[in-house]
Amino acid sequence: MKKLESIKIIDNNGAEKCIELYLGNLAVPNTDIPFDLLVTSAFPNCYTPNKGTLIGSLYEAGVSVQDLSKSKAIDLRDNFYSWISGEISQQFIGVKPWFKRLLCFEHMFRGEAQDLVNGIFQAIMPYVLIPPQIKTIAMPVVASGNQGQDPETMFSALMKSSIYWLQMGMPVEKIIFVEINEYKVNLYQRIFKDLLKDHNPQYPLKHITKRYDLFFSYSHLNIKEVDYVYSTVKDMMPEINVFVDRNEIKGGHSWQERIFMALENSKKIVAFYSPDYLSSTICKEEYNIAHLINCESQFSVLKPIYLYTAALPAYMRTVHFYDCREAHYERLNPTCKS
Repeated sequence: MKKLESIKIIDNNGAEKCIELYLGNLAVPNTDIPFDLLVTSAFPNCYTPNKGTLIGSLYEAGVSVQDLSKSKAIDLRDNFYSWISGEISQQFIGVKPWFKRLLCFEHMFRGEAQDLVNGIFQAIMPYVLIPPQIKTIAMPVVASGNQGQDPETMFSALMKSSIYWLQMGMPVEKIIFVEINEYKVNLYQRIFKDLLKDHNPQYPLKHITKRYDLFFSYSHLNIKEVDYVYSTVKDMMPEINVFVDRNEIKGGHSWQERIFMALENSKKIVAFYSPDYLSSTICKEEYNIAHLINCESQFSVLKPIYLYTAALPAYMRTVHFYDCREAHYERLNPTCKS
């Protein structure tokens, strides 16, 4: 593989990371540029090795995604539209592995490219925030083949999200994009160079003095329970400043930017776990930001309340939570005091 471009990233802890663009074939064994995680995309439960696709090329190289899917290490397709394989062995593929694990993103998506890319990073996050450590991720411009997304639009969205999440502290050192087609890779190089012009390697640190005491991250389908916690907390501490989106965001404002700024500007973040929370794209986005903020903080910032039994992924279970299932009000009262 031939490296064409590289961009340096500095995260909030001062760690140096990078994003690289290569001309080459991800399915050709290359132990000179090994990576921990290979990301591919597929239609749900469809791993047919069609020619011209990464799954097809991997099959020709001895890696059957269909076979890997039969023994998934972690399966989060219900809420994160993805699964990850166990560690790839030489015995399995017949040659020395050039990647350790495969992540398959499966989503029948119709909409804007940036929304699809948000889903891809939400799919990646549960795996990189738990052992074993994933330091290097490689992927093609996912969903731009048979799934029909515009390659240039997808690559631009993938680059912007990669920069954002690495700067925010996603514990990955390098993200590699690989394109086999020379015409397409020239288009991607132009996008890469345009991003470099105005690129600030480090995400601007903000909000040294926090405006909000609490940030409530919740599904609107659990509004009754969240309102109960809010009113109980306010009765106990009338002066407390709580960010609740419907109270703080007015019509016409950029709600997504406003929410993300509020997360960084809050002393504590309360996530209300439930099946509805896991099925909400914006809730998962909020949680991932909160988790990274929590990892960077000297003190515990993230304070989840487990409202209703849900299939929590490991990275959510590892954070200490207040168990108030099933919206147990006798448990919610002491939780509000703490």
